[in-house]
Amino acid sequence: MIFRWHLRRFYLWHFSCVDRFLNPGDDPLTWFASFVNDSYVMRGGKFVADADGTVRWARRRRHLIGHRDEIARRCFRYELACRVDRQNNRLVAWAFNYRDPTDLDALPDDLRFDR
Repeated sequence: MIFRWHLRRFYLWHFSCVDRFLNPGDDPLTWFASFVNDSYVMRGGKFVADADGTVRWARRRRHLIGHRDEIARRCFRYELACRVDRQNNRLVAWAFNYRDPTDLDALPDDLRFDR
């Protein structure tokens, strides 16, 4: 699902049957970062899971036309998080494309996995 709020975008995914695509010992954050990199929905950056449990992103090569969506919306920052819900056998993941660090205050408390 994609939610829009004052030109910002919030992406929310629920992946069922997590035990089928994540093996024991696999890092869900690494899987999610590679999923977002392969997705056509978010093309702004290259996402990599860090050892500290966060997702780091870097700008892909500069290309004015390629980043026109971010430029038009003036949203150049990303925040990503995910959590495995063992009780419901699903992976809940989200990504937020935003402007200011204060925009993160708009996230609901039940989606603040790593905060």
